Amino acid sequence: TMEGGCHCGAVRYRAEVPQPLKGGRCNCSICAMKGVVMVRVPLAALEVIRGRDHLRCYSFNTGVAKHWFCPTCGIHVFHQARSDPSQYGISAATLD
Repeated sequence: TMEGGCHCGAVRYRAEVPQPLKGGRCNCSICAMKGVVMVRVPLAALEVIRGRDHLRCYSFNTGVAKHWFCPTCGIHVFHQARSDPSQYGISAATLD
């Protein structure tokens, strides 16, 4: 179990992440532009422990993918990809 969050601390989460950590890159247009390295976990493995109501969602094109970010500091925390909506991709840089 690891914790993480956004830069300003408004959003905090706890997640059961695979060990050793295996990062990968999403190839959707927004993730490719951000260059984010993601750690994939099942939906049930991630719990927002502070700031759930603070998170904002960005979705585009088909609207299936959900990119969750902090509107205060702008940090993209995790997303639910269109290619596998049964998983979250956690931004590895947001892990403590």
